[in-house]
Amino acid sequence: MDIFVVSYYIPGTLAADHTLEFKLPFDAQLIHVSLSNSANTAGWVKVGTTGGDANYMIFKDIGDSEVAAEYDWDDFVGSQYPHIPAATNIIVSVDYNGTAGTAAANAVINLMFTRG
Repeated sequence: MDIFVVSYYIPGTLAADHTLEFKLPFDAQLIHVSLSNSANTAGWVKVGTTGGDANYMIFKDIGDSEVAAEYDWDDFVGSQYPHIPAATNIIVSVDYNGTAGTAAANAVINLMFTRG
């Protein structure tokens, strides 16, 4: 099984929402998401496409105080590993303070995929 990780790091205390976008040159399946930050925060992350920014994972907690939050198939939309066709525009949306809570800081987002 060919597994790879796409990682993002957003340094400092977040002062606004962030949108991260990328494409893969081959078909893939999202199998795991790990989120963390250094603050005791209400930040959220969702994963989707330009056709629906929560097609793969609706907003989930970003973790607190350097303790990562982990999500997998039963946390994804439809309780399954989403199949992502090649050249799909994948969007990771970061809500820096959730429902107007404490802002996330030093956010780390790791998306694990299998190829095919």
